[in-house]
Amino acid sequence: MKPKLLWAAGLTLLLAGIGLVGCGVREPYAGKYKSINEQPEITLELKANGEGSWASGDMRVSFRWELKKDKIWIHAKGGGVLIGTPLGDRLSLDLSGDLYPGCIRGKCVEFKRLPEGG
Repeated sequence: MKPKLLWAAGLTLLLAGIGLVGCGVREPYAGKYKSINEQPEITLELKANGEGSWASGDMRVSFRWELKKDKIWIHAKGGGVLIGTPLGDRLSLDLSGDLYPGCIRGKCVEFKRLPEGG
């Protein structure tokens, strides 16, 4: 019985460690972003814990996000996915619904990162 408990405890610690390392990867992208040339204006917030929000006018939607192959994947609670491409202090968010984002004109929203505390 003891070897099974030891194995389970080791596996738990390993998975927790992987989870902590994965969260650290999000840090460079966490922050607030404001849409460029969109009316009404859209504010996007990416939190380091993988939670986020999209706000425009009176509407506010929460989501979770992750980093996959240098792309930001935003997972809506209803099951949809938006894929963003970070470029320095900007973020291009593809709204086309394609799995291979390319930011086609009219189906892409550009965001600029706000200064810390903005």
